Amino acid sequence: MGDSEEVSRVSSCTIAPAKASQEQQLEVAPSKHHLLTGGYIQEGLVLPKPDPDPNSEFSSSSMDSVLHRLKASLSECLSYFFPLAGRLASKPDGSITIHCNDAGVEFVYAKAIHITLDDILVSPYVPPLW
Repeated sequence: MGDSEEVSRVSSCTIAPAKASQEQQLEVAPSKHHLLTGGYIQEGLVLPKPDPDPNSEFSSSSMDSVLHRLKASLSECLSYFFPLAGRLASKPDGSITIHCNDAGVEFVYAKAIHITLDDILVSPYVPPLW
């Protein structure tokens, strides 16, 4: 895989739950604190390169439609998984809570012009078995 300049951020925004949840504090059990050291949840989708043909299923205008639907779907999902749209907080006694405040999650739209699926799917950190 090449330089990080091959991936460019097109836009980003915060997606909030479609339906407001009741503001509350959820305590994270001490036995689960180790799960918080792995960083935040990062998931990605790989979509086909837009077709220059405006009538194509994967044209630039349809990509705008896909992005709109992804954002709307994420917003709906956050209504059911509302703690994911909250923020972690620590109390003076060392306990950790999730402040369920519907603050939302970051949605990033990026383009990778010269990167193939092979570059993404083949991890340099996993040695071959044979």
